[in-house]
Formats: sequence, structure tokens, C-alpha cells
Amino acid sequence: MKSLRLLVPYRYWIFVFATLAIPTMLILFRGWNGFAYPSAAAAYSDITLSHYTFIDYIRGQVFENQVFPLWFPSILSGTPLIANPLSGMWYPFGWPAFILPLPFAFNLLVGLHLSWGALGMFLLLRQQNLSMTASLFGGLAFGLMPKLFAHYGAGHLTLMYAVPWTPWLLLSTKLDHKYRPFLSAAILALIFLADVRWAVYTGILWFVWLAAYTQNNLSEKASIKIKYVLILIPIAALLTACLVLPLLEYSSLSTRADLTSEEIFQYSLTFPGLLGVFYPPLQAGA
Repeated sequence: MKSLRLLVPYRYWIFVFATLAIPTMLILFRGWNGFAYPSAAAAYSDITLSHYTFIDYIRGQVFENQVFPLWFPSILSGTPLIANPLSGMWYPFGWPAFILPLPFAFNLLVGLHLSWGALGMFLLLRQQNLSMTASLFGGLAFGLMPKLFAHYGAGHLTLMYAVPWTPWLLLSTKLDHKYRPFLSAAILALIFLADVRWAVYTGILWFVWLAAYTQNNLSEKASIKIKYVLILIPIAALLTACLVLPLLEYSSLSTRADLTSEEIFQYSLTFPGLLGVFYPPLQAGA
């Protein structure tokens, strides 16, 4: 991987940072004193009903009762916080929300994550030998992706934390350094701790990306790649064990564990329906 000095000359860094800070500024401008909701209908999103409740309860227990809560009593007869991927307990870059005022903390963290993802995409595109202008445009397009803002409107806070790490994971595979497996494992673990669901898609993307990079980089021996993967997987597993182990136990006790395959796929799209993702139906109401 090229050094940052070769990817971006020093004289351009201020302009790059100022440009890629736009997503953060937009979020804070919209929600400086409240939630950055795009509409009134979003007031009952997952942030309000779930994430805000979890964070407020945890920090109340920590700062008022000097207790680190493992259990949340307000859902049914109680649920384990340590096994809930949405509780925010295990993602370290979400912890400032335990200290900063809410909901400002959510807006600030989401904005910073979007700008962080934009920077990662910018560097990834520069590493692919795209021009400064094209890379900057691509990074900004990633940080301002309408789909991400739609997810924030729906209150998918953990997804907003996880997605911006994706270009950094891909970028880490390009490092020519002995610590590359540790960095990739740490980023993959952060994605998992932020949002378990996105880690599945990112893991598939990372594997395909790694295979393609191996194909195009014949100078790097296959044995090195195998060693890279063999080191990465156990490290990532250890870093995520704090959530994986209680989540596996909790999932086995859930009623969903008793669902049959027919019940699980009852409302799934048929194969012709999947084609509609790429080719929308032409008939009205279809």
C-alpha cells in the first residue's frame, strides 16, 4: 500500500478534511438541539424507542448507582443487555454517548462515523490510482449516501456505526506490514460489535475483495495470504467473544430457535421476486 504521503500530498489534507466533514456538519446542523429526524414520522424510530432507552438506562446505573448493568428490566420480564447487539455496550466508539448529552451524542457520533467512512473511501479510491478529484467525489458520495441517511431516519443507529468501517477494512488488506492481520481483525471485530448483521455482509465482501487482490497481486505468495487469514480469524473471534458468547446462549433460549425452516422462510421472496430487485415489475400493482 502506498503511504499516505504518496496518496495525498500534505498541501491537500486541509481541503480533504474540510470537504469530508460535510456529512458531520449536515447531521449537526439538523440536530444540534434534538434528534436529526428527516420528518415527524421518524420520531418513533429505533433510536427513540430502543437505543436512547438502553443508553440512558446504562449510564444512569453507572453514574447514579455505581453498577454496570447486565440486565434490562423493562422488556417483558427482563432481557440481558450483554447479549443484546443493540444495547451499545460492546462498541467502544459508541461509548461517548454514555457521557455526552443525548440526543446530541447520537448526532455527533453518526456524523463523525459518516465522515470517517468518507475518508476511508477516499483513501481506498486513491489507493486504486484514481485522481484526487474522483477520489474526493467518491468519498463524499459514500458519506452522503441517501440509503445511510434513510437508515438514520429509521433509527438504525448501529448500522450507521458499522457501515463506515467497510472501506477501512478493504483498505487494510493493502497494507504491506506485518501487523496487517491484527489491523484487519480489529476492524472486522469493530464492525461486528457495532452491528452483527452488517458484519456478515462485510465479511463476504472482504473475502471476495481479498481473493480478487490475491489474483491481481501475483508477487504476494499464496502462503502469505493463508497465514494472513489464519491469524485474522482467531483474533477477530477473541475480540468479539464478549458479545458472541452471551448472544449464542441467549439465541438458543429464544422462541425463534424453535422455528422450522418452513416458518423461517414463510415470508421470504420467491426467486422471481428476487429478480425484481434488479428488474422492477412493469405492471402496475405487481
